[in-house]
Amino acid sequence: MQLTEVHSAIWTKLEEKYKKIINPPMTGTLDQVIFYFFLCHNSIPAARKITKALSDSEEFGTWLEVRAAGPRELADFLKKNGISNSTSRARYLIVLLDQVWEFFDDCSLDPPPNASSFELEEFHQKKIAFLNAVRWDGWSLPYLKGLWGLTQRIPLDPHVDRILLRLGLAEENSSTRAKKEALQELRGKREPSESYRLLLALGQTTCLQSEPRCQKCPLKELCKTGRDL
Repeated sequence: MQLTEVHSAIWTKLEEKYKKIINPPMTGTLDQVIFYFFLCHNSIPAARKITKALSDSEEFGTWLEVRAAGPRELADFLKKNGISNSTSRARYLIVLLDQVWEFFDDCSLDPPPNASSFELEEFHQKKIAFLNAVRWDGWSLPYLKGLWGLTQRIPLDPHVDRILLRLGLAEENSSTRAKKEALQELRGKREPSESYRLLLALGQTTCLQSEPRCQKCPLKELCKTGRDL
């Protein structure tokens, strides 16, 4: 099988396995940011669960109400819903929502309805400026830009690096530049943010750092490490 065929087969199998779980559970841009905020430190199912729970009308209902909650109340809620380091996450979540409010004058990161093409571009640039201005809790900017679709490259984070090595698409002694080139070849013409989310899902659920679940991996037959087992 030629390398381009291997690449195509990889994406086909990843989509079959993970496409339904990789997207944020809500459509609003701020919902997506909150989802990714939790995804940075927790599993995909946990991030989806807490994003839905926080916006439940029987709990907080809106992000403004989450922002107004006290750190202890929010930390207790996060802990009850299985979020690790709940005290720290609660504090940073409130700070993040405060920054959104200050930067956009409300708790929305979506453009106004019926915006002109000029207004949409202006709002897009404002989002990029917001990302650069905010001090994210443990997030690298390329990580968030990759998930949010604001870059044409897949970030070479620890999950992606590990997957490249195990698939045999890069070597342990490969330079960062060589790994990025291999990653770009793997992506081809695919949309980068969805491609990144698929790799992230694989790295978080199956291709784990320790005790990888190779027998359950959709890429087992395409993976150098999996074939060698």
